[in-house]
Amino acid sequence: QRDVTIALPEPEENIYGYGKQAARLAQLAMIAHELVSHSGDDDIEDGLAELFNATVDKLEDSLQTLFRRENSDKLVYDANLGGIVSTDGLFNTNADFGNGRYNDHHFHYGYILHASAVLGKLRPSFVAEFGDLVDALYMDVAFESNIQSSSPAEVAFFPGSRHKLWFDGHSFASGLFPFGNGKSQESSSESVNCYYGAYLWSLVRNGAGSKKTDFARLLLATEIRGAKTYWQMVPSSSSSGKDTDDEEDDYTPTVYSAEFAENYMVGNVGMLDVYCSTWFGSNKLYVHMINFLPVTAAAAALFDKAYVTAEYDNVLSKLHEIDESWKGFVVANHAIASPNEAWKDALKIYSPTMDAGFSKSQLLFFVMTREGFVWGDAPTPKEESSDDMFIASPSSCSSNPGCASANLGGECCPTAAGLYLGCCTDQSQTTATSDGDDETTTTTSDSDGETTTTTSHSNNDDNTADSSSDASCSSHAQCGNLAGDCCPAKNGAMLDCCT
Repeated sequence: QRDVTIALPEPEENIYGYGKQAARLAQLAMIAHELVSHSGDDDIEDGLAELFNATVDKLEDSLQTLFRRENSDKLVYDANLGGIVSTDGLFNTNADFGNGRYNDHHFHYGYILHASAVLGKLRPSFVAEFGDLVDALYMDVAFESNIQSSSPAEVAFFPGSRHKLWFDGHSFASGLFPFGNGKSQESSSESVNCYYGAYLWSLVRNGAGSKKTDFARLLLATEIRGAKTYWQMVPSSSSSGKDTDDEEDDYTPTVYSAEFAENYMVGNVGMLDVYCSTWFGSNKLYVHMINFLPVTAAAAALFDKAYVTAEYDNVLSKLHEIDESWKGFVVANHAIASPNEAWKDALKIYSPTMDAGFSKSQLLFFVMTREGFVWGDAPTPKEESSDDMFIASPSSCSSNPGCASANLGGECCPTAAGLYLGCCTDQSQTTATSDGDDETTTTTSDSDGETTTTTSHSNNDDNTADSSSDASCSSHAQCGNLAGDCCPAKNGAMLDCCT
Protein backbone atom coordinates (compact mmCIF):
# COMPACT_ATOMS: atom_id res chain seq x y z
CA GLN A 1 0.00 0.00 0.00
CA ARG A 2 2.87 2.37 0.79
CA ASP A 3 4.74 1.54 -2.39
CA VAL A 4 1.97 2.84 -4.64
CA THR A 5 2.33 6.30 -3.08
CA ILE A 6 6.07 6.84 -3.64
CA ALA A 7 8.37 7.06 -6.69
CA LEU A 8 5.45 7.86 -8.98
CA PRO A 9 6.03 9.09 -12.55
CA GLU A 10 6.20 12.87 -12.60
CA PRO A 11 5.43 14.94 -15.75
CA GLU A 12 8.82 16.67 -15.45
CA GLU A 13 10.73 13.35 -15.49
CA ASN A 14 12.89 12.40 -18.47
CA ILE A 15 11.54 9.66 -20.70
CA TYR A 16 13.78 6.93 -19.26
CA GLY A 17 12.87 7.66 -15.64
CA TYR A 18 9.20 8.07 -16.50
CA GLY A 19 9.12 4.66 -18.15
CA LYS A 20 10.88 2.94 -15.26
CA GLN A 21 8.43 4.34 -12.73
CA ALA A 22 5.42 3.48 -14.91
CA ALA A 23 6.67 -0.11 -15.22
CA ARG A 24 7.11 -0.17 -11.43
CA LEU A 25 3.44 0.78 -11.02
CA ALA A 26 2.47 -1.88 -13.56
CA GLN A 27 4.20 -4.60 -11.55
CA LEU A 28 2.55 -3.39 -8.35
CA ALA A 29 -0.82 -3.57 -10.12
CA MET A 30 -0.17 -7.16 -11.20
CA ILE A 31 0.91 -8.12 -7.67
CA ALA A 32 -2.32 -6.64 -6.29
CA HIS A 33 -4.25 -8.54 -8.98
CA GLU A 34 -2.61 -11.81 -7.94
CA LEU A 35 -3.38 -11.17 -4.28
CA VAL A 36 -7.04 -10.41 -5.02
CA SER A 37 -7.30 -13.56 -7.15
CA HIS A 38 -5.97 -15.82 -4.38
CA SER A 39 -7.55 -14.21 -1.33
CA GLY A 40 -9.97 -16.45 0.58
CA ASP A 41 -11.20 -13.83 3.04
CA ASP A 42 -13.99 -11.50 1.90
CA ASP A 43 -12.88 -8.58 4.09
CA ILE A 44 -9.26 -8.90 2.97
CA GLU A 45 -10.36 -9.31 -0.63
CA ASP A 46 -12.39 -6.08 -0.46
CA GLY A 47 -9.39 -4.18 0.87
CA LEU A 48 -7.09 -5.66 -1.76
CA ALA A 49 -9.59 -4.90 -4.51
CA GLU A 50 -9.64 -1.26 -3.44
CA LEU A 51 -5.83 -1.16 -3.46
CA PHE A 52 -5.75 -2.88 -6.86
CA ASN A 53 -8.15 -0.38 -8.42
CA ALA A 54 -6.25 2.56 -6.94
CA THR A 55 -2.97 1.23 -8.35
CA VAL A 56 -4.42 0.68 -11.82
CA ASP A 57 -5.89 4.20 -11.69
CA LYS A 58 -2.41 5.63 -11.02
CA LEU A 59 -0.92 3.54 -13.83
CA GLU A 60 -3.62 4.67 -16.24
CA ASP A 61 -3.16 8.32 -15.27
CA SER A 62 0.60 8.02 -15.85
CA LEU A 63 0.31 6.47 -19.30
CA GLN A 64 -2.47 8.81 -20.36
CA THR A 65 -0.28 11.75 -19.35
CA LEU A 66 2.48 10.38 -21.58
CA PHE A 67 0.37 9.53 -24.62
CA ARG A 68 -1.71 12.69 -24.40
CA ARG A 69 1.56 14.62 -24.41
CA GLU A 70 0.86 16.28 -21.07
CA ASN A 71 4.38 15.58 -19.80
CA SER A 72 7.27 17.98 -20.36
CA ASP A 73 9.57 15.62 -22.31
CA LYS A 74 7.10 14.80 -25.09
CA LEU A 75 7.58 12.05 -27.66
CA VAL A 76 7.51 13.00 -31.34
CA TYR A 77 7.96 11.18 -34.66
CA ASP A 78 11.16 11.91 -36.58
CA ALA A 79 10.12 11.71 -40.24
CA ASN A 80 13.71 12.08 -41.47
CA LEU A 81 15.11 8.96 -39.82
CA GLY A 82 11.93 7.08 -39.01
CA GLY A 83 11.70 6.89 -35.23
CA ILE A 84 10.09 8.12 -32.03
CA VAL A 85 12.34 10.53 -30.12
CA SER A 86 11.99 12.74 -27.06
CA THR A 87 11.71 16.48 -27.61
CA ASP A 88 14.48 17.16 -25.09
CA GLY A 89 16.74 14.72 -26.91
CA LEU A 90 15.81 16.10 -30.31
CA PHE A 91 16.96 19.62 -29.47
CA ASN A 92 19.85 18.66 -27.17
CA THR A 93 22.03 15.74 -28.23
CA ASN A 94 23.22 15.24 -24.63
CA ALA A 95 19.71 15.06 -23.14
CA ASP A 96 17.90 11.82 -22.31
CA PHE A 97 21.09 9.76 -22.72
CA GLY A 98 21.19 10.63 -26.42
CA ASN A 99 17.60 9.55 -27.15
CA GLY A 100 17.23 12.23 -29.84
CA ARG A 101 20.13 10.61 -31.71
CA TYR A 102 18.73 7.11 -31.21
CA ASN A 103 20.81 6.01 -28.23
CA ASP A 104 19.18 3.53 -25.84
CA HIS A 105 15.71 3.51 -27.40
CA HIS A 106 15.17 -0.12 -26.46
CA PHE A 107 16.18 0.64 -22.86
CA HIS A 108 13.72 3.54 -22.67
CA TYR A 109 10.73 2.15 -24.52
CA GLY A 110 10.84 -1.39 -23.12
CA TYR A 111 9.57 -0.09 -19.78
CA ILE A 112 6.70 1.79 -21.44
CA LEU A 113 5.73 -1.24 -23.52
CA HIS A 114 5.69 -3.40 -20.39
CA ALA A 115 3.53 -0.91 -18.50
CA SER A 116 1.19 -0.52 -21.49
CA ALA A 117 0.80 -4.29 -21.83
CA VAL A 118 -0.19 -4.64 -18.19
CA LEU A 119 -2.69 -1.80 -18.37
CA GLY A 120 -4.06 -3.14 -21.66
CA LYS A 121 -4.64 -6.52 -20.05
CA LEU A 122 -6.31 -5.08 -16.97
CA ARG A 123 -8.27 -2.33 -18.76
CA PRO A 124 -8.86 -3.11 -22.47
CA SER A 125 -10.29 0.38 -22.99
CA PHE A 126 -6.70 1.65 -22.86
CA VAL A 127 -5.85 -0.39 -25.96
CA ALA A 128 -8.85 0.99 -27.83
CA GLU A 129 -7.88 4.60 -27.07
CA PHE A 130 -4.08 4.54 -27.15
CA GLY A 131 -3.17 1.32 -28.97
CA ASP A 132 -1.92 3.07 -32.11
CA LEU A 133 0.43 5.27 -30.08
CA VAL A 134 1.86 2.31 -28.18
CA ASP A 135 2.25 0.53 -31.53
CA ALA A 136 4.50 3.38 -32.66
CA LEU A 137 6.87 2.74 -29.76
CA TYR A 138 6.71 -0.99 -30.48
CA MET A 139 7.66 -0.41 -34.12
CA ASP A 140 10.51 1.89 -33.12
CA VAL A 141 12.32 -1.02 -31.44
CA ALA A 142 10.66 -4.24 -32.65
CA PHE A 143 9.42 -3.62 -36.19
CA GLU A 144 9.44 -6.91 -38.11
CA SER A 145 9.96 -5.39 -41.56
CA ASN A 146 12.43 -3.08 -43.28
CA ILE A 147 10.33 -0.57 -45.20
CA GLN A 148 12.15 1.95 -47.37
CA SER A 149 11.72 5.72 -47.14
CA SER A 150 10.32 5.65 -50.69
CA SER A 151 7.31 3.62 -49.55
CA PRO A 152 3.85 5.22 -49.75
CA ALA A 153 3.21 7.87 -47.10
CA GLU A 154 0.51 5.81 -45.41
CA VAL A 155 3.01 3.03 -44.68
CA ALA A 156 4.88 3.34 -41.38
CA PHE A 157 8.53 4.25 -41.88
CA PHE A 158 10.65 2.47 -39.28
CA PRO A 159 13.83 0.38 -39.65
CA GLY A 160 13.52 -3.32 -38.91
CA SER A 161 14.44 -4.20 -35.30
CA ARG A 162 16.39 -0.97 -34.86
CA HIS A 163 18.97 -2.05 -32.27
CA LYS A 164 19.34 -5.75 -33.12
CA LEU A 165 22.34 -6.92 -35.13
CA TRP A 166 21.39 -10.41 -36.19
CA PHE A 167 24.93 -11.43 -37.14
CA ASP A 168 26.16 -10.60 -33.63
CA GLY A 169 23.14 -12.25 -32.02
CA HIS A 170 22.28 -9.35 -29.71
CA SER A 171 21.49 -5.64 -29.69
CA PHE A 172 23.72 -2.59 -29.47
CA ALA A 173 22.56 0.50 -27.60
CA SER A 174 24.54 3.05 -29.61
CA GLY A 175 22.70 5.42 -31.89
CA LEU A 176 24.24 7.95 -34.27
CA PHE A 177 27.25 8.84 -32.09
CA PRO A 178 30.55 7.67 -33.65
CA PHE A 179 32.99 5.64 -31.52
CA GLY A 180 36.38 4.25 -32.41
CA ASN A 181 35.42 0.76 -31.21
CA GLY A 182 32.08 0.76 -33.02
CA LYS A 183 28.71 0.35 -31.38
CA SER A 184 28.44 -0.97 -27.83
CA GLN A 185 26.01 -1.97 -25.10
CA GLU A 186 26.32 -2.39 -21.35
CA SER A 187 22.85 -3.13 -19.93
CA SER A 188 22.07 -6.46 -21.56
CA SER A 189 19.22 -7.04 -19.12
CA GLU A 190 17.44 -3.81 -20.09
CA SER A 191 17.82 -4.89 -23.70
CA VAL A 192 16.10 -8.18 -22.80
CA ASN A 193 13.46 -6.13 -20.97
CA CYS A 194 12.68 -4.26 -24.17
CA TYR A 195 11.81 -7.38 -26.11
CA TYR A 196 10.00 -8.83 -23.11
CA GLY A 197 7.85 -5.68 -23.03
CA ALA A 198 7.35 -5.88 -26.81
CA TYR A 199 6.27 -9.51 -26.51
CA LEU A 200 3.78 -8.70 -23.73
CA TRP A 201 2.34 -5.79 -25.69
CA SER A 202 1.97 -7.89 -28.83
CA LEU A 203 0.17 -10.59 -26.83
CA VAL A 204 -2.36 -7.99 -25.71
CA ARG A 205 -2.56 -6.20 -29.05
CA ASN A 206 -2.22 -9.02 -31.60
CA GLY A 207 -2.72 -12.24 -29.68
CA ALA A 208 -0.59 -15.39 -29.35
CA GLY A 209 0.55 -16.97 -32.60
CA SER A 210 0.44 -13.78 -34.66
CA LYS A 211 3.38 -12.81 -36.85
CA LYS A 212 4.18 -9.80 -34.69
CA THR A 213 4.06 -11.80 -31.46
CA ASP A 214 6.25 -14.57 -32.86
CA PHE A 215 8.77 -11.97 -34.07
CA ALA A 216 8.85 -10.38 -30.62
CA ARG A 217 9.47 -13.85 -29.13
CA LEU A 218 12.37 -14.28 -31.56
CA LEU A 219 13.84 -10.94 -30.52
CA LEU A 220 13.51 -11.91 -26.86
CA ALA A 221 14.95 -15.42 -27.24
CA THR A 222 17.98 -14.31 -29.24
CA GLU A 223 18.67 -11.42 -26.86
CA ILE A 224 18.66 -13.80 -23.88
CA ARG A 225 21.01 -16.17 -25.71
CA GLY A 226 23.27 -13.27 -26.67
CA ALA A 227 23.44 -11.97 -23.08
CA LYS A 228 24.31 -15.42 -21.74
CA THR A 229 27.00 -15.84 -24.39
CA TYR A 230 28.71 -12.43 -24.42
CA TRP A 231 27.97 -10.90 -20.99
CA GLN A 232 27.66 -13.73 -18.47
CA MET A 233 30.91 -15.61 -17.82
CA VAL A 234 32.01 -18.49 -15.60
CA PRO A 235 35.62 -19.72 -15.48
CA SER A 236 36.35 -23.36 -16.20
CA SER A 237 35.74 -24.05 -12.51
CA SER A 238 34.33 -21.88 -9.72
CA SER A 239 35.46 -21.63 -6.13
CA SER A 240 32.38 -23.59 -5.08
CA GLY A 241 33.81 -26.63 -6.81
CA LYS A 242 31.39 -26.71 -9.72
CA ASP A 243 32.77 -27.41 -13.17
CA THR A 244 31.18 -25.98 -16.30
CA ASP A 245 31.26 -29.47 -17.87
CA ASP A 246 28.98 -30.83 -15.14
CA GLU A 247 25.78 -32.08 -16.81
CA GLU A 248 23.53 -30.64 -14.10
CA ASP A 249 24.87 -27.11 -14.60
CA ASP A 250 23.34 -24.69 -17.10
CA TYR A 251 26.52 -22.69 -17.68
CA THR A 252 27.05 -21.40 -21.19
CA PRO A 253 30.65 -22.13 -22.31
CA THR A 254 32.49 -18.83 -22.12
CA VAL A 255 33.95 -17.29 -25.27
CA TYR A 256 36.56 -15.43 -23.21
CA SER A 257 39.88 -16.36 -21.67
CA ALA A 258 39.87 -17.97 -18.21
CA GLU A 259 41.54 -14.90 -16.70
CA PHE A 260 38.93 -12.50 -18.11
CA ALA A 261 36.10 -14.86 -17.15
CA GLU A 262 37.09 -14.49 -13.49
CA ASN A 263 35.08 -11.26 -13.58
CA TYR A 264 31.87 -13.28 -14.16
CA MET A 265 30.18 -10.38 -15.98
CA VAL A 266 31.14 -8.17 -18.89
CA GLY A 267 30.30 -4.54 -18.27
CA ASN A 268 30.23 -3.33 -21.87
CA VAL A 269 30.38 -5.27 -25.14
CA GLY A 270 31.68 -3.27 -28.10
CA MET A 271 32.12 -4.29 -31.69
CA LEU A 272 35.90 -4.36 -31.27
CA ASP A 273 36.38 -4.80 -27.52
CA VAL A 274 34.85 -5.86 -24.22
CA TYR A 275 35.61 -4.56 -20.75
CA CYS A 276 34.44 -5.04 -17.18
CA SER A 277 33.33 -1.51 -16.39
CA THR A 278 30.41 0.77 -17.16
CA TRP A 279 29.92 4.30 -18.44
CA PHE A 280 29.42 5.49 -14.87
CA GLY A 281 32.12 3.54 -13.01
CA SER A 282 34.12 0.34 -12.70
CA ASN A 283 32.65 -0.78 -9.36
CA LYS A 284 31.86 -4.50 -9.60
CA LEU A 285 28.43 -3.77 -8.15
CA TYR A 286 27.60 -1.51 -11.11
CA VAL A 287 28.95 -3.97 -13.66
CA HIS A 288 26.85 -6.85 -12.37
CA MET A 289 23.64 -5.08 -11.44
CA ILE A 290 23.34 -2.88 -14.55
CA ASN A 291 23.19 -6.23 -16.34
CA PHE A 292 20.55 -7.58 -13.95
CA LEU A 293 17.93 -4.86 -13.62
CA PRO A 294 14.96 -4.56 -13.96
CA VAL A 295 13.53 -7.38 -11.86
CA THR A 296 10.74 -9.04 -13.85
CA ALA A 297 9.61 -12.55 -14.71
CA ALA A 298 12.09 -12.47 -17.60
CA ALA A 299 14.96 -12.61 -15.09
CA ALA A 300 14.22 -16.31 -14.52
CA ALA A 301 14.92 -16.97 -18.19
CA LEU A 302 17.96 -14.69 -18.36
CA PHE A 303 19.73 -16.00 -15.25
CA ASP A 304 20.25 -19.69 -14.52
CA LYS A 305 20.52 -20.83 -10.93
CA ALA A 306 23.97 -22.34 -11.52
CA TYR A 307 25.35 -19.11 -12.94
CA VAL A 308 23.87 -16.93 -10.19
CA THR A 309 25.25 -19.29 -7.52
CA ALA A 310 28.77 -18.90 -8.91
CA GLU A 311 28.36 -15.15 -9.46
CA TYR A 312 27.06 -14.57 -5.94
CA ASP A 313 29.61 -16.80 -4.19
CA ASN A 314 32.60 -15.37 -6.03
CA VAL A 315 31.68 -11.71 -6.53
CA LEU A 316 28.50 -10.28 -5.00
CA SER A 317 28.82 -11.86 -1.55
CA LYS A 318 32.29 -10.31 -1.23
CA LEU A 319 31.18 -6.72 -1.78
CA HIS A 320 31.70 -4.83 1.49
CA GLU A 321 29.58 -1.75 0.81
CA ILE A 322 26.45 -1.68 -1.33
CA ASP A 323 24.62 1.57 -2.04
CA GLU A 324 21.06 1.46 -0.71
CA SER A 325 19.60 2.02 -4.17
CA TRP A 326 21.33 -1.15 -5.44
CA LYS A 327 20.68 -3.50 -2.51
CA GLY A 328 17.29 -4.64 -3.75
CA PHE A 329 18.79 -5.84 -7.02
CA VAL A 330 21.54 -7.79 -5.24
CA VAL A 331 18.95 -9.49 -3.02
CA ALA A 332 16.76 -10.32 -6.02
CA ASN A 333 19.77 -11.79 -7.79
CA HIS A 334 20.59 -13.94 -4.75
CA ALA A 335 16.97 -15.15 -4.63
CA ILE A 336 17.44 -17.07 -7.88
CA ALA A 337 20.00 -19.25 -6.12
CA SER A 338 18.88 -19.13 -2.45
CA PRO A 339 15.37 -17.68 -2.10
CA ASN A 340 14.93 -18.24 1.64
CA GLU A 341 18.25 -16.62 2.48
CA ALA A 342 17.39 -13.72 0.18
CA TRP A 343 14.00 -13.35 1.89
CA LYS A 344 15.70 -12.55 5.20
CA ASP A 345 17.77 -9.84 3.50
CA ALA A 346 14.73 -8.48 1.66
CA LEU A 347 12.90 -7.90 4.95
CA LYS A 348 15.68 -5.54 6.07
CA ILE A 349 15.32 -3.23 3.08
CA TYR A 350 13.48 0.09 3.41
CA SER A 351 11.46 0.75 0.26
CA PRO A 352 11.97 4.55 -0.06
CA THR A 353 15.73 4.04 -0.34
CA MET A 354 15.45 1.67 -3.29
CA ASP A 355 15.94 2.51 -6.95
CA ALA A 356 13.01 4.59 -8.23
CA GLY A 357 12.08 1.79 -10.63
CA PHE A 358 11.87 -0.89 -7.93
CA SER A 359 10.01 -1.42 -4.66
CA LYS A 360 10.05 -3.70 -1.65
CA SER A 361 6.70 -5.19 -2.67
CA GLN A 362 8.15 -6.25 -6.01
CA LEU A 363 11.24 -7.62 -4.32
CA LEU A 364 9.29 -9.73 -1.82
CA PHE A 365 6.98 -11.04 -4.54
CA PHE A 366 9.93 -11.96 -6.75
CA VAL A 367 11.74 -13.75 -3.92
CA MET A 368 8.73 -15.79 -2.79
CA THR A 369 7.95 -16.94 -6.34
CA ARG A 370 11.43 -18.36 -6.96
CA GLU A 371 11.85 -22.11 -7.28
CA GLY A 372 12.77 -23.66 -3.95
CA PHE A 373 11.21 -21.00 -1.72
CA VAL A 374 9.67 -22.59 1.40
CA TRP A 375 7.07 -20.38 3.03
CA GLY A 376 7.14 -22.25 6.34
CA ASP A 377 10.84 -21.39 6.76
CA ALA A 378 10.38 -17.69 6.00
CA PRO A 379 9.98 -14.97 8.65
CA THR A 380 6.73 -13.03 8.34
CA PRO A 381 7.01 -9.44 7.06
CA LYS A 382 5.94 -6.71 9.48
CA GLU A 383 4.78 -3.15 9.02
CA GLU A 384 7.65 -1.18 7.54
CA SER A 385 9.03 1.66 9.62
CA SER A 386 12.15 3.72 9.11
CA ASP A 387 12.49 3.93 12.90
CA ASP A 388 12.81 0.24 13.72
CA MET A 389 13.83 -1.35 10.41
CA PHE A 390 16.38 0.91 8.84
CA ILE A 391 18.36 4.04 9.49
CA ALA A 392 18.76 5.77 6.16
CA SER A 393 22.21 6.91 5.13
CA PRO A 394 22.76 10.69 4.79
CA SER A 395 23.01 10.26 1.02
CA SER A 396 19.63 8.55 0.67
CA CYS A 397 16.74 10.46 -0.90
CA SER A 398 14.60 9.75 2.17
CA SER A 399 17.12 11.55 4.42
CA ASN A 400 16.74 14.77 2.47
CA PRO A 401 13.28 16.37 2.82
CA GLY A 402 13.32 18.03 -0.58
CA CYS A 403 14.01 14.70 -2.30
CA ALA A 404 11.60 12.75 -0.11
CA SER A 405 8.79 15.19 -0.86
CA ALA A 406 9.47 14.66 -4.57
CA ASN A 407 8.83 10.92 -4.06
CA LEU A 408 12.40 10.03 -5.03
CA GLY A 409 13.96 6.77 -3.92
CA GLY A 410 17.51 5.44 -3.70
CA GLU A 411 20.57 7.68 -3.37
CA CYS A 412 20.25 11.42 -4.07
CA CYS A 413 22.88 13.36 -2.11
CA PRO A 414 25.02 12.24 -3.82
CA THR A 415 23.75 9.68 -6.34
CA ALA A 416 25.72 6.51 -7.03
CA ALA A 417 27.56 8.49 -9.73
CA GLY A 418 28.61 11.12 -7.18
CA LEU A 419 26.19 13.84 -8.34
CA TYR A 420 24.10 16.00 -5.99
CA LEU A 421 20.50 16.48 -7.09
CA GLY A 422 18.81 19.87 -6.84
CA CYS A 423 16.54 18.62 -4.04
CA CYS A 424 19.46 17.97 -1.66
CA THR A 425 19.36 20.03 1.53
CA ASP A 426 23.13 20.10 1.92
CA GLN A 427 24.88 20.76 -1.36
CA SER A 428 28.47 21.75 -1.98
CA GLN A 429 29.46 22.83 -5.44
CA THR A 430 32.91 23.98 -6.49
CA THR A 431 33.40 26.25 -9.48
CA ALA A 432 36.44 27.97 -10.92
CA THR A 433 36.53 31.78 -10.80
CA SER A 434 38.08 33.99 -13.43
CA ASP A 435 41.19 34.62 -11.33
CA GLY A 436 42.02 30.93 -11.07
CA ASP A 437 40.66 30.40 -7.55
CA ASP A 438 38.12 27.76 -6.55
CA GLU A 439 34.87 29.12 -5.20
CA THR A 440 32.89 26.68 -3.04
CA THR A 441 29.26 27.50 -2.39
CA THR A 442 27.50 25.50 0.30
CA THR A 443 23.74 25.68 0.72
CA THR A 444 22.06 24.19 3.78
CA SER A 445 18.45 24.10 4.93
CA ASP A 446 17.35 23.60 8.50
CA SER A 447 14.20 21.84 9.70
CA ASP A 448 12.20 25.09 9.47
CA GLY A 449 13.10 25.51 5.81
CA GLU A 450 15.48 28.46 6.40
CA THR A 451 18.28 28.44 3.86
CA THR A 452 21.85 29.58 4.49
CA THR A 453 24.43 30.01 1.75
CA THR A 454 28.15 30.43 2.38
CA THR A 455 30.97 30.94 -0.09
CA SER A 456 34.65 30.17 0.42
CA HIS A 457 37.69 30.66 -1.82
CA SER A 458 40.88 28.71 -2.25
CA ASN A 459 43.85 29.86 -4.29
CA ASN A 460 45.05 27.70 -7.19
CA ASP A 461 48.59 28.61 -8.11
CA ASP A 462 49.04 25.35 -10.01
CA ASN A 463 46.33 26.02 -12.62
CA THR A 464 43.95 23.51 -11.10
CA ALA A 465 41.06 25.65 -12.33
CA ASP A 466 41.74 24.33 -15.81
CA SER A 467 41.79 20.72 -14.61
CA SER A 468 38.53 21.31 -12.75
CA SER A 469 36.93 22.46 -15.99
CA ASP A 470 38.36 19.44 -17.80
CA ALA A 471 36.70 17.17 -15.23
CA SER A 472 33.22 18.06 -16.47
CA CYS A 473 31.45 15.46 -18.63
CA SER A 474 30.73 18.08 -21.29
CA SER A 475 34.50 18.60 -21.82
CA HIS A 476 34.87 15.03 -23.09
CA ALA A 477 33.14 14.05 -26.31
CA GLN A 478 32.39 10.46 -25.30
CA CYS A 479 30.89 11.60 -21.98
CA GLY A 480 28.64 14.15 -23.64
CA ASN A 481 25.43 12.35 -22.68
CA LEU A 482 26.29 12.58 -18.97
CA ALA A 483 25.98 15.49 -16.55
CA GLY A 484 28.30 16.79 -13.84
CA ASP A 485 31.93 15.69 -13.49
CA CYS A 486 33.26 12.58 -15.22
CA CYS A 487 37.04 12.83 -15.45
CA PRO A 488 37.21 12.29 -12.57
CA ALA A 489 33.75 12.05 -11.02
CA LYS A 490 33.19 13.57 -7.58
CA ASN A 491 34.00 10.20 -5.99
CA GLY A 492 37.41 10.24 -7.68
CA ALA A 493 36.64 7.56 -10.27
CA MET A 494 37.69 8.10 -13.89
CA LEU A 495 34.83 7.05 -16.16
CA ASP A 496 35.63 4.99 -19.24
CA CYS A 497 34.31 7.71 -21.54
CA CYS A 498 37.18 10.02 -20.51
CA THR A 499 39.51 10.93 -23.35
